[in-house]
Amino acid sequence: EPTLEPTPPPTAEPTPAPTNEPTPLPTTPVPTSCEGRKFYFTVFDGCTNKDVPDSNVVVVYDTVEDCCVQRFNNVQSCISYDICAPTAEPTDDPTPAPTTEPTLEPTPPPTAEPTPAPTNEPTPLPTTPVPTSCEGRKFYF
Repeated sequence: EPTLEPTPPPTAEPTPAPTNEPTPLPTTPVPTSCEGRKFYFTVFDGCTNKDVPDSNVVVVYDTVEDCCVQRFNNVQSCISYDICAPTAEPTDDPTPAPTTEPTLEPTPPPTAEPTPAPTNEPTPLPTTPVPTSCEGRKFYF
């Protein structure tokens, strides 16, 4: 609820003793220092320390490496976000931009019917693998 009068301007010197009236709610907590932040895992961010974990987070890790080893079995394939670390430097070899030029030979259209027997000529590249059936798929978390 807003106050009827504006807050007085700050004084030039700190208050020498506690005030008679405490700061009205809500107050904000002191930000957690980088050294005090713990890592935890979420499906959206992987191993992160960007916020204070909510009450659903059961396991916290002291370092991003600890989280990565436990959740991804290694550091190289780990998805992580460290709010205290500077962003990575851009790559020296970025992915080239898409071209505006068409390919010299377009991909041939599919045939109306499947090929009844093997052909003498292989299918032109690129080819796509046969999709995995639902029964053959594995689930990971």
